[in-house]
Amino acid sequence: MSIEETYFSLLRSALWGDGCPPVQKEDVPVLSDIAIKQSTAPMIYDRLLACGAGISAEKAVRMKQFIAKNIMTHTSLNTLIAKVVKELRGMGIEGVLLKGQGNASHYRRPELRACGDIDYYVGEENFMEAAHYISRLAGEKEFNEKRVSPKHYDANIGQLEVEIHRRSQVLYPEKRDRIYRRYSADGLHKDLVPIEFAGVEVMTPEPTFNALFIFQHYWNHLTTSGIGMRHICDWTVHLDAFSDKIDRQRLETMIKELGLETPWKCCAYIAVEKLGLPEEKMPLYDKDYAKKGERLLRMIMKYGNFGRAYHSKLSRPANYLLGKAYSLSHHIRKFIDTTAISPKLAIYYLQDMLGNGFKAVFKDLRK
Repeated sequence: MSIEETYFSLLRSALWGDGCPPVQKEDVPVLSDIAIKQSTAPMIYDRLLACGAGISAEKAVRMKQFIAKNIMTHTSLNTLIAKVVKELRGMGIEGVLLKGQGNASHYRRPELRACGDIDYYVGEENFMEAAHYISRLAGEKEFNEKRVSPKHYDANIGQLEVEIHRRSQVLYPEKRDRIYRRYSADGLHKDLVPIEFAGVEVMTPEPTFNALFIFQHYWNHLTTSGIGMRHICDWTVHLDAFSDKIDRQRLETMIKELGLETPWKCCAYIAVEKLGLPEEKMPLYDKDYAKKGERLLRMIMKYGNFGRAYHSKLSRPANYLLGKAYSLSHHIRKFIDTTAISPKLAIYYLQDMLGNGFKAVFKDLRK
């Protein structure tokens, strides 16, 4: 097997517990590098250690320490989620946990999902009160208005980041955003799925909408910076866990109405052919999208999670305008790559990026 094939064999083993693939000792450093850039290191390290890959004692200790740190962070996130939800509930504010630890709960071993931040949706009406609460919890001396965006407010509580959401997602252009808001109005308020965190019941989105949301969220990251295979894994385990509860007809209608059919089918190829999701559990699976699916996979492997596989090779200039030019060149490259998958969505992204980018530059230069 190629190193990439070995990586996906290890990933499938982590997701479904399907035995141990053969691993060449000399491939371990490259596999480790891929796993870090794709935000799947805890799962891959666990499989490498379990499958007897001939890892040196020193390397094995470092892998075990990495896994132990992730497990500790996983516990800390769950504890903080319970605290935030309980205290907001005491203030009369109910919300919905988005992605992250909610997704982790559907993994075969949740504690091995690489940890991220906490995203908690409270809606527009309760947004400012909840944002001020998070600001106080973070120990901020004063509320930072600059961190209030059309979508959320974020704050760091110790080493953990929390985002309070007024909107789960903001789409471009406005026509698509109106469609999405209509779907999210139901998906974030009806038929929610409870999950227990540290003894506290926490609500997560309705499964059919959540399949769309998880996908749209990582497609947005893919077009702006890059995603890791962790994002595809999140989506895959959700589709597996809720295969009998997802309204496929309604989901397919939402996908098509938002113009996401081609990207969905490309990602479906990756989930089925690379990650091992049973074909019958994947809505809109289409074998004819294998070629485009492989092209999309090349993008994911090239950029890595939030672009870290790509940007690690470059350095952003310190000069303000040169730094902006550097960012623009990166976005143009992403636009070209995305055009090969979905020209219309790529143009939407470029229009949004250029509009917001030039507004930001004009605002900064005036200051």
